[in-house]
Amino acid sequence: MSNMDKENQALEKAKMVYEKGEIIRTDILAGLDAERRSLGVLSASGDVLVEHSTDGSECRIVFASLPPEETDNLIRREVDAAVSGGYSLEWKYYGHDTPIDLPERLVAAGFEAEDEEEVLVLPLDEASLAAFGDGGEHEIRIVREERDLMDYAEVSREIGRYNVEEERRALALKLKENPDEMSIHIAYVDGEPVACVFFANEKC
Repeated sequence: MSNMDKENQALEKAKMVYEKGEIIRTDILAGLDAERRSLGVLSASGDVLVEHSTDGSECRIVFASLPPEETDNLIRREVDAAVSGGYSLEWKYYGHDTPIDLPERLVAAGFEAEDEEEVLVLPLDEASLAAFGDGGEHEIRIVREERDLMDYAEVSREIGRYNVEEERRALALKLKENPDEMSIHIAYVDGEPVACVFFANEKC
């Protein structure tokens, strides 16, 4: 086999690995966005999905997919609504949100950028769990019963989500009536819930 053939094989293998990685990334981001959409309700303007604190003093924009030519006006509308409504406004931005220059536009509109956070994603298999070594007894459980949502709510409170009880009741109802439309996982370490994730199984 010539050096050229070896190079072509290596390039083809690299291309296949890249394409597989992009497919996995796309699936993960789609699941993340489905979870974000499930947490919010349409804002008064109807442009973004938001969640409010129980007392109405805080509002968090949890999902937005904005056309570039309308973004500045949409941001302004949400800011004006917060001012007139007397509540604080937070905009949760993720790296794949559009438009690509949304962070700069938000800062220009008066928002203050906080420290960046990263999302870690691992497949739920034994090989991935083994990589953590002896970090305690860990377990991933799929929520199938309403009583298990108490642990989901506990984790949600710890990470600062709003309207935890309302979300728990909504998930309990969906779990009872349409369990195939969602997937809820809770991670435990030494028997204590430490992380949770909810995926909406969107229909085509």
